[in-house]
Amino acid sequence: MNKDLIIIGIGEGGCKIVSKLDKKYPKLFIDTDKDVIEKYNGLRIGKSTCREYSAQGDINLAELSVRESKEDLLSAIKNYNEIILVAPLGGGTSCGTTKKFVELIIDINKSVKFFTSFPFDFEGRNRLLKAIKTFDYLKQLCNVILVDKFDISTTNKKISINEIFENQDNLFIQEIEKICV
Repeated sequence: MNKDLIIIGIGEGGCKIVSKLDKKYPKLFIDTDKDVIEKYNGLRIGKSTCREYSAQGDINLAELSVRESKEDLLSAIKNYNEIILVAPLGGGTSCGTTKKFVELIIDINKSVKFFTSFPFDFEGRNRLLKAIKTFDYLKQLCNVILVDKFDISTTNKKISINEIFENQDNLFIQEIEKICV
């Protein structure tokens, strides 16, 4: 295990995935939403910008939250040289926070890898467009690992949305563990 490595979940989806990883990895959970951060005992950013709520799909609010919480974020990663970020793209926090946080990490000359996925079709076109734009930006800055979407057509039974996301989380975990061994 690399002691210089930390795995960071961003947004509710990223936090949920990282919470399921083996305990041997140092972890950090980042979100703007007070309830999410209380659930995962993480770092709430944008306390003034977002108050107690999520960025509500607003990338600009999430970016402002990173600026507001810059010192807290830098302090949280100061002892690590390799940063792994995890965030399924599409939401305001996952897109906006990840973009600005990657910029901060690069500015202090640390290594960053970003594990992500695109939204499912049922999540809507707006989320997909945000995800594509963010993905295109981030792949110019860091090593982006695109996790395949869980293929719903491979199941013979009716599957709930929770089961779809659970299967997607498992795909993330498999990909992350390949890198962290």
